[in-house]
Amino acid sequence: MKLLDFRNFESFNELRKKVGTQELGDFKLFDPASHLTGTERSELENPGVLLKADGLGVLPDQTLAIKNNRVLAYIPDETW
Repeated sequence: MKLLDFRNFESFNELRKKVGTQELGDFKLFDPASHLTGTERSELENPGVLLKADGLGVLPDQTLAIKNNRVLAYIPDETW
């Protein structure tokens, strides 16, 4: 199966003009070093994962992430 070259697909180019974008975007193949695998997604759903703080990243909008996905972190108070 041959995929369309969307850069030459007129309907796509008209839509890009209507929404006011000039750039085509950036497409990347799946990379398990920077994308969550299916198993990792399942682990995060229930009940979550236990990891060290250096396993978390901070995205440009200051939200926490594991690989390329935003997450909620629970940090227990271990002082008592």
